[in-house]
Parts: sequence; C-alpha cells; structure tokens
Amino acid sequence: MNSSSIGSRLFALSLLTVFSPLNGRDHDSHYIQQEDLPVVIKKSGIYYIEENLNYCKSGAAITIKDAHNVKLVFKARDLKLNHPNATGILVKDSSEVTIENDSIINVGSVPSTGNGIHIVNSNIVRVEQLVILDNFYGVLVESSVGVVIDGCIFTDNGIGVKFASTKVGKNRDCKVVNTAFTNSTGMTNLFAEQIDGFVIEESSFSSTGSTATVNLAQLGGDASDANAIFSNALVKNSTFTNKSANKNIEGLYIYNGNGFVVDTVLIEIDNSGTCFEADLSGIHIGNGTSTIDSSLSSKAINGIISNTLVQGPATDGYYPDGGTDSVTIINCRATGARKHGIFLAGTTNSVVIGCTTTGNGTATKPNDLPKDCDPTVFPIGSGIDVGQTSLFNAILDNISSGNVVAGVDIDAPTPDHTDPNANNLIQNNKVFNNLYGIRDQGVNNQVWYNSAFDNSANYSNAAVSKIAVTNKPGCPTVTGENIDADRTTCFKL
Repeated sequence: MNSSSIGSRLFALSLLTVFSPLNGRDHDSHYIQQEDLPVVIKKSGIYYIEENLNYCKSGAAITIKDAHNVKLVFKARDLKLNHPNATGILVKDSSEVTIENDSIINVGSVPSTGNGIHIVNSNIVRVEQLVILDNFYGVLVESSVGVVIDGCIFTDNGIGVKFASTKVGKNRDCKVVNTAFTNSTGMTNLFAEQIDGFVIEESSFSSTGSTATVNLAQLGGDASDANAIFSNALVKNSTFTNKSANKNIEGLYIYNGNGFVVDTVLIEIDNSGTCFEADLSGIHIGNGTSTIDSSLSSKAINGIISNTLVQGPATDGYYPDGGTDSVTIINCRATGARKHGIFLAGTTNSVVIGCTTTGNGTATKPNDLPKDCDPTVFPIGSGIDVGQTSLFNAILDNISSGNVVAGVDIDAPTPDHTDPNANNLIQNNKVFNNLYGIRDQGVNNQVWYNSAFDNSANYSNAAVSKIAVTNKPGCPTVTGENIDADRTTCFKL
C-alpha cells in the first residue's frame, strides 16, 4: 500500500472522529477533541467535547453553520482561547441549536477583541449553563430570533451580552433568564441595543468597579443610530447592585425605545461622591433624537415600572429624563437617594401612583464632592420632584415622608428650563415629616384632596405667585404646606 493511500485513509478516519459514531455509540452522537480544532459542524446531532480544549488561532474554534438541530455538550470541559481575536463558538445561518455545560475563557496576553459565543442570523438558539470570562463580548447576538440565555455566569468580559443588528427589529423574541452578570470592563453588563420582544428574568447584575462601566444593564442605544432602538421589553424578578469604588454607575438604563415593563426588581446603587447635576439613578429612563429616521422612536415611551425598590445613595431613585412620555410608576418605593426619590424631569403624560418615598435628599454639602461640580444649593432633594418643564402628569395616592426638602415639589423655572412645570395633577397624597409638604412653584397645576401634616415649615416666596395650596375644589385656599384633609367639613374627603 502506497503512502498516499495510507494518508487518505488516516484523513478519513480523523473525520470519523468528529462526524461519525464511535465504539458503538448512538448514531446521532459525535465527538470533538483537541486535534479537531478548528472544526465546522454542518450536520444534525449531538456533539460532545471529550477533553479540555485550547485554541491558539484567530477566528472561531467551533463553527456551527447552515445546520439544523444541533446540540453541543461540553460535559464540564473548558474551552480556552489563547488568541485575542479568537471566538469560542460561532453559530451562523442555523436553527434549533443548543450549547450547554462549559466554560469559555480568553486567556490571551492582551485584551480580547473576540467573543465567547457569536450568534448570527440564526433561529432558536439556547445557551445554557455556561461560564464565560474575559472576552470582548461574552455572547454577541446579531440578526437572530428566539435566542435564550439560561443559567449562565458572565464575568470580566467587556460586555457580558450584546444584542445588535444592522436592521431595525432584526433581533426578535429573545430572553435572558437565571443568569448572573458581574464586573464587565466595558460600558455595561448587558446591552440590548436593537431588539423587538425581549425578556430579562430572575437575573442579577453587579459591578466590582471598572472605570469604564456606566450602567449595569441598558435597553436601547445611541439615538443617532436608527438600529439602536428597542421595543417590547420586560425586566422582571431581577437585582441590580453597585457597591464598588466606581460611584459613576447607574442601575438599569432604559434608553431610546418603545414599550417596556419593569416589575418586581430590587436596585441598590451608590453614587456618593459624584456631582448632583449628573442625576445618576437607580432606573434612568432616557431619550434622544434619531438623526436617521424621524419616524422611529427617539425616546423612551410607553412603559410601566411596578413593585420595584430602589435603595441606597443613588443620586435619584427613579429618573424619567427629558422627553420621557407615557410612563407609569406604580406601587414602587424609593429610599435613601441623595437627591430625589422620584424625579420627573421634562416628563409628559406620565403617572406616579401608590408609591412610597422616604428618607431622600441631602441636607448639607458633602465633603466628598468633586471640585468641578456645578454649584448646588443645599438642602436638596424631595420625595417626588416635578421639574424641567414637566407637563400633564398625575401624582396620585402616594406617601412621602422624612425627605429633606418636600414631600411633593413642583419646581420653579430655571435658567436652563425657562418654561414652567404646568398642568400637573397632585391628588390624594399624604406627605408628612418633610421640610415642606406640597410645594407648587409651577403654573396651572391642580392640587386636590391631599393631606400634609407634621412638616417643619411653610413655604413662602414673594417672587412666586399662588404659592398656597388648594385642597379641594370650592374650598378656601390654604396657605402653607400643612393641610389636613379631614380637619373641617369643607376639607373632609
């Protein structure tokens, strides 16, 4: 037998190692070993990793391409990437793929620019029980449908998980569940930049202090990019925590999208030692203007935040930023914020109902403020603050106590926001043990049926007209901030 024939047979035998059953095993089972890398999978079946793998080249160690019904099982084996541009697993143009039970680590000597897993133009892909470390993206999802990340741990990646695309709405119906994110070295742990139909559930997000990190999770991206818009997102039963040395980190940032629900979420954020004007917050609802397609959502609108607690010294607990529209904050609590428990800043057509805000605000200037902060007047901080030209909002049935400035405060115009806060409804609130009870410095706001008692001072400012608070239509105006709705027949509810 000539050497050429022997070589051909050896090559054929090596292929059997990957693509054929061995030793009488199940005919749909295949086995991957170190010598097979890089490997391309195009056939259906279950693929087992037989040993710990080390991949020293760029590109993907394992590629699943043009395949259907593939399951890749690591059997608690590790895949170590020794090249900064390496990707552990690439799933492309495939469907019904499951990857489970492994660890993907980039151990290259320079910062990674590769991915643990890259999913492109694929449908129904499950990533389960993985530990993914030290990659640029732990998982990068592009133009895919039905991607589920379940029971994973992401740590020390640039960004743990990113959903991106080049077409609006191209990522659809994806989910992150029972997954832990920590210590991303980039801007965030999870970045759902472009997605329609997205669920985060029973997951945790935290930081150990990278100076590049700006928030723990973000929905929606740069408003100048038409591909960065999210829609129809649900965040539920999850936690967001930052107690690190980097105090410039926000919790959940909801930015540039349409349709979101945040329910039963716990957020603990520490922004102490940062400038108050930055308004860093536990939940920041942002906005922006798309310069590409004006018909697209250019701000965060149509949302519900419910049954959620923001605690710790975040600058603001909840911060619907300028341009936020049609958001309801219901049955929530904010406590311990450095500034406002709930800050409606340039917000319209929104509702705060049934919430409790306690112990928010800062009485005197902290010693740890940076020298380049804008001048801030102390005391500062109310339970609920309506400011920066907020219009047509309703503040209903809330309890606000023990806040440094006011229970409910409607701000006066400022040099940066010269138009008044107007046409807001403040009704059925109970405010007590604050400096002021309800303070209305706006125009044409309706303040009815509230109870304000045991507040320290009445508000007086000759420069602002109609500073008194009317408690009930048809009743005399009550001067000052302590109003007892049950005091007389006229005020009785």
